[in-house]
Amino acid sequence: MAQNPAHDSLDLYPGIALTVPLRCACPSPAQTSAGVKYLVTYLLDWDDDASTVTDRFRADYQTLLHANSITDDTTVYPFTTMLVPLKDKPTSEIAVLPEPPTPSPSPAPSDVVSVPPASSAEASSGPRWRVAAGVAAGCSSVLTLGAVLALFLLCRWCRRHGDRGDRSKATLPAVEHAVSDGPAKGALTRVASLMWPMVVREAVGSLTVYDYGDLERATSGFSEEQCIGNSSVYRAVINGSAVAVKRVPGDVGTEVTLLGRVNHSSLIRMSGLCMHGGYTYMAFEFAENGALSDWLHSGEEEEGRWLGWSQGVQVALGVAGGLNYLHNYTDPPYVHKNLKGSNILLDACFRAKLSNFGLALAITADDARGGLWMTRHVVGTQGYLAPEYLEHGLIGSQLDVFAFGVLVLQLLSGKEAARQDDDENGKVVLLWEEAERLGLGGGAGDLLDKVTAFVDGRLHGRYPLDVVFAMLALALRCVAREPRTRPSMAEVLLSLSGMYNWTINWDPRCPDPEGTGTPREQ
Repeated sequence: MAQNPAHDSLDLYPGIALTVPLRCACPSPAQTSAGVKYLVTYLLDWDDDASTVTDRFRADYQTLLHANSITDDTTVYPFTTMLVPLKDKPTSEIAVLPEPPTPSPSPAPSDVVSVPPASSAEASSGPRWRVAAGVAAGCSSVLTLGAVLALFLLCRWCRRHGDRGDRSKATLPAVEHAVSDGPAKGALTRVASLMWPMVVREAVGSLTVYDYGDLERATSGFSEEQCIGNSSVYRAVINGSAVAVKRVPGDVGTEVTLLGRVNHSSLIRMSGLCMHGGYTYMAFEFAENGALSDWLHSGEEEEGRWLGWSQGVQVALGVAGGLNYLHNYTDPPYVHKNLKGSNILLDACFRAKLSNFGLALAITADDARGGLWMTRHVVGTQGYLAPEYLEHGLIGSQLDVFAFGVLVLQLLSGKEAARQDDDENGKVVLLWEEAERLGLGGGAGDLLDKVTAFVDGRLHGRYPLDVVFAMLALALRCVAREPRTRPSMAEVLLSLSGMYNWTINWDPRCPDPEGTGTPREQ
């Protein structure tokens, strides 16, 4: 959608004109000298690899590998493109790969070709006899080659489309394969490498690959009873452990690659995945207390569905630790880009876990950009998006800092990041702009009234006022309109660590150690 800034990716309809970028290339001088005249762009299907593309286009295998900068060991994946070097002009029929022929018993020599004895008339026609002999020899060679090719293609076809439950016969790198029951539990198996997008190639080796049937049984057929909220996440029990299975259409390469590389207590842990029917099913550790947004805006005080002060500070500290890890301790650094309450999960002890890394962006050091990237494809949730991102498409670590500031304001106030104000004709009120109007100057009495009115009333005044002021000041620095004036997540983490320690000393009661999900603070 970066090529179509006038259209919303979530509001497309028949009849509109879209600019679609296509990959194309011209033969290099080296390819031209080798006789290559055309480079055909081909979109790989589920069962394609370099070998099948070579067969499909009758291209040279090594030339195709060189044109795409890949080797025999490189894994290629569906819905990516491959350049096919051709010496002759391609036709529409060349991309059609016939079904693998059924191998037949080798014919008896007498059945292959029979050249009748030449008659006297034919004997006088030497060229005809030589043509017949040539045809016979050619047919014999073709049939022999065809039988070999048929066996080869049949083996490949069986490997991909045969009994998918017997994957131990494949010849690809082994990864752990988990089943929920049976003697094969925990066995090593092989996974067809073409199933994974290219960017997840390295990550797959560290993950468990599940059979779809096992996930289906573990989620009771992905039933509504197992669905968590209105999401595409389902509760499941695999090998005796509770997991959350997320069903995602389309590309999940960024999320899988990032989660396959990182290891931090404040990032949701991904244990495995499965691809089936155009969807990717990702298995995560189960967060018993659900999403932070459910605790911020539930309005169910009578059911205890709210966070005490210490728990709120602990959540903020955990989120800050996770973002600081992404910004400063991964290689390359990442920007989450989609930080909000529904993407922060809480475990049994109310420890925060960052989740949903589908929009995460790797940021490489570039002094020319000053750590900022630019995009015309602005996506996100209203209320969490920084002004420079909305107005100019600028992306950097400060984008996460801004969203974190909004999150802290939500923890303080219990309010939505963006809401409609009935008193102002339904105008959308942004929480960070509302907090800006508080101001931390002026008379002490007036300021105290403003701050106490802003803080979540469900806390009933049970919080250390000094820490409230400090957190509010930190949040306002994070949501500063000028990105350069915002603190780094390292600085934020340091400040919150001191606030959390002070909070523990003020109120030694901690979240429920038994993990029942009920706040201890009353």
